[in-house]
Parts: sequence; C-alpha cells; structure tokens
Amino acid sequence: MHFLAFGIARSTIYNIISTIKNRGTLNRKLGSGRKSVKMPKRLRRSLLCKISNKVGVSTRKMAQKFDISQSYVRKIIKENGVTYRKRKRVPDSKPEQELKAKSRCLKLRRDFFPPQAQLKL
Repeated sequence: MHFLAFGIARSTIYNIISTIKNRGTLNRKLGSGRKSVKMPKRLRRSLLCKISNKVGVSTRKMAQKFDISQSYVRKIIKENGVTYRKRKRVPDSKPEQELKAKSRCLKLRRDFFPPQAQLKL
C-alpha cells in the first residue's frame, strides 16, 4: 500500500476507498451535519421585548430563562440593533461634591422647571 508509507492508518485508507466506491465522492453528504438550531421568531420577539429600553437586564438570566447560551443572547441583541445597557455602580462622592450637587440641582429646578403656578399659558 502506497499510503502506508506516509503513515496513514490502514483503516483510514479502507474507509476512504469504501466511501468513494459507495458515493463516488469524498464530499460530505448533504444534510448529514448538525442541524442549526435557531430561536423561533415568537421567542426572539419576546426576548427583545424583555431587554429593549431597559437598564440592568442580565443576559445571563435571559439565557437561562430561554434555555440558550449567553453568547447567543448577545448575538440576537446585536443582530436586531438593540442597545444593551449594563447597570453600573455610581462612584463614591465626597461631602463637598454632594453639597455642590444639591445646590446645582436646586438651581436646575428653579431655572428650567418652574412650579406649575408660575407657568403662563
């Protein structure tokens, strides 16, 4: 056997020969691979409704709920153009910063959001 000199196993050689004899080619048979599992449109819509326009929805929890992988949840979100917002922790502030924020919020409320009594229609 010519191929044995190259270090190819005898069983591999015979498998290749029998495949060519039966099918006439070495190409993979159509439909013989793993079926691509996709989420039905109804479930995709449900997932997108639970995630879109919300902050802090966990992709991990959504993956558990819909029994799919976390990466597949992220792929669905990306394909549909939904912006995913992860909840972030607010950094600690110093007492001086808190006082400034309080006074600035009061100014904002006074200047841009006047009480209803002062509004003129």
